[in-house]
Amino acid sequence: MNVEQAKGLFVEALRDLLTFEQQGEYIIIKPRQYLGSENYGEVLRIVQANKGEYVSAGKESHFRIPAPTQEKATAQLPEQKPPLSLHLKVAKLTVTLGTTIQQNEKEWIKQSYGLEVEVNSDDTDIVEKARVEAEQIVQSWLAEPALPTAGIPQIDTAELNMLPWTNYQTKQPAKEGQAGWIFANTKGAEELVKALNRSPDKKLVVGDCEYSFSGKEKFVSRKPIKAER
Repeated sequence: MNVEQAKGLFVEALRDLLTFEQQGEYIIIKPRQYLGSENYGEVLRIVQANKGEYVSAGKESHFRIPAPTQEKATAQLPEQKPPLSLHLKVAKLTVTLGTTIQQNEKEWIKQSYGLEVEVNSDDTDIVEKARVEAEQIVQSWLAEPALPTAGIPQIDTAELNMLPWTNYQTKQPAKEGQAGWIFANTKGAEELVKALNRSPDKKLVVGDCEYSFSGKEKFVSRKPIKAER
């Protein structure tokens, strides 16, 4: 598949919201603007239908579709590794996956789900099948960002910076973008607390900071995430 073929997968209305570029063995697809949950879901559906995926990488997050070169397509299959031999019986298998969803140009929300399944087997094929099926279920949940994020209030970064954040080390007022904390019942933090309560993992990324509860939800913590993104 080349860039033009990738463009042809999308209707014109969606195609105009995206950029397409071939990088090595992938067609990289990035949004030109905030897609919204409906457009995001449709783009992800088309990408996954063509053996592609969504890559969560902060501001560099993108969709990608395999675009094997002719040399790659005609190459011999790699040598198959021998099956893994289990010496212990697997009682339970836990799969946890996560992603970061763009809310608008400056706001991102982290979303993750975990699934624990009982396996009770030492058969490698059964364990592997359970893992694959569990991952498929969790990925299907992640592919529907509108459901867990519905009702989460939109919060302005400037309003968050006006809250009385306290620096952890100096105990003095924290500067804009610095790590700090406030009481959860701080006046003006009501929308932030509501948003954290409605977030699946009790975390929220707004601008260049991640917000989360601490101290059994008595406090709200803020930490910069520029290094992560």
